[in-house]
Amino acid sequence: MASEHGEQHELRWKDRWLIISDRLLADGSVVHLSIDITDHKRAELALGEQQVQLCESQAQLSAVLRAVPDLWFVLDAEGRYLKCSSEHHPMLAHSWDSVRGKPFDAGVPKPLADRVVATIASALASGEVQRIDYDLTTTDGVARTFEARISPMPNRQVLYVTRDLTDLRKLERDLLIMQRAWEADAALPISVVDAALPDMPLIYVNPAFERLTGYSRAEALGRNCRFLQGHLVDQSARAILRDALRDGRSASVTLDNVRKDGTVFSNALHVAPVRDAGRQLTHYIGVQRDVTEQSRAADKLRLSEELYRSVAAAISDGLVVVTPALSIIAVNPAGCDSLGVVPADVVGHADAWPFELLGPNETPLPPDQHPAKRVVDSDQPLMNQTHSLRRPDGQMRWISLNAHPLQLRPEGNTFSVVLTFRDITRQRASERAIAVAEERWKFALEGSGDGVWDWDAHTNRFYYSTRWKEMRGYADHEIGDAHARQPGRAARGRRRRPGADTRTKLATRSAGARRPPAGNLRLRGAAIAAHPARPRQRAGLHVLGRRHARRRAARLRSRFHRLLDQAHQRQLGAGRHRTVGAALARHSIDCRPWLRD
Repeated sequence: MASEHGEQHELRWKDRWLIISDRLLADGSVVHLSIDITDHKRAELALGEQQVQLCESQAQLSAVLRAVPDLWFVLDAEGRYLKCSSEHHPMLAHSWDSVRGKPFDAGVPKPLADRVVATIASALASGEVQRIDYDLTTTDGVARTFEARISPMPNRQVLYVTRDLTDLRKLERDLLIMQRAWEADAALPISVVDAALPDMPLIYVNPAFERLTGYSRAEALGRNCRFLQGHLVDQSARAILRDALRDGRSASVTLDNVRKDGTVFSNALHVAPVRDAGRQLTHYIGVQRDVTEQSRAADKLRLSEELYRSVAAAISDGLVVVTPALSIIAVNPAGCDSLGVVPADVVGHADAWPFELLGPNETPLPPDQHPAKRVVDSDQPLMNQTHSLRRPDGQMRWISLNAHPLQLRPEGNTFSVVLTFRDITRQRASERAIAVAEERWKFALEGSGDGVWDWDAHTNRFYYSTRWKEMRGYADHEIGDAHARQPGRAARGRRRRPGADTRTKLATRSAGARRPPAGNLRLRGAAIAAHPARPRQRAGLHVLGRRHARRRAARLRSRFHRLLDQAHQRQLGAGRHRTVGAALARHSIDCRPWLRD
């Protein structure tokens, strides 16, 4: 290795590093030089490794900064722009070339720039990361919220990293509002359980939950909600809730729960699953509601409905419930019998009724005169309305109808109308027959020459015909129906056999009164009674004793006999007898003996 120039060679001997040099002299001798450079060599190798690591670190940092969506700058102590994460970053308010090397206020408003420069000074002085928040309108015209972190670097430089927190701040505000809503006084009781933990313990309850159950948040958290069941463990709703939790779906049930003080309440519980971005079940949210009073009210309503159905089915009057649009929603059995329908034909049908409700004169009702429409328009009931009815089979019936509005509140609107009615077809026919018989009786009385009186022992009232008053010398308005106005001595005499015939001179009024026609009067009387020993009504005739009157009366009596026979056949059992003729027909009294001459 010796040479004339004595070149140096680096040599490693075992764990040592040496530099050797062998120089050949002119006389052929060799000068050997050996230097130990082990420490220097080790330092050099260490520095090389550090440089490699630095390069790798710089490459990694560059990769991370490129991957981070945040915008960053390298600034000097005065806030001048030195470097940028990307010249085309979307968060840049200006192009990078227009602000490079310029002060910070070249890219942002000056108040913000002054604030940033002051924060840079604080970071360089303290050597710690500084943080600021600010609002800035970007190039798209949208006001956004940013967070900036300023980290000190060598050579009095700083790394300025800014991040758009607009969405995060909005989410934070929404969460804050939601939390306040959950914990407000008017909030429903809410609980949250962790579905990923064994037995799904409670991890959150709001104050409304504490007020409902009596348990504080500290007492409830970490426990399964089943502790609210207390001793009420045998409930069918538990199986529904358990299946829903197992299958990861929502459910709504009503449970009987026990408060901390031992009182039982009805809890309307709705549970809903919460899933993460990967659709994995993470939590369950439960919303409770105390429905104790509603449950009691529902029980009372069911009882009331059962009572209504029982009463509606038992009463003899017809009952129909209709909406303001005249759609029938309920009808009782008596109503079906009167209307000639079955419930399936009328209930729930919005079209025309199979029967027709007519007016008192048997003509169609105008739409605005329908009883239900009148009640809806006025919110007032209608009573004792008489209507004719044409059934589906063509039969005509007469009904007495009442209509009542159904309202949730006295001042509220009518949402339904209850129609109750009674079939008065036979009653109306009887009233018409009685009216015809009475008119015929009055016509017979007025056409004959006889005076008639009638005394009802039950009411102690008298009836005097106009002819009787004329025969006694009274004007029509001068005598009433009181007991003091009896028909005279002939009427007050001893009790005579019904049909007895007596001739008498009746006392007339005092001097100055209008006198009756001259001649004798014949009195004939009849006792009308349900029991022969206890007559309830007496009647009598005063017959003018002249021959021409007898001939006239004979003709009228013959006609009257026919009228009485007809009334007797048609009105047997009728409940009214305001005149002698109606009373005689009712009690089946044969008046022919006391009408004979």
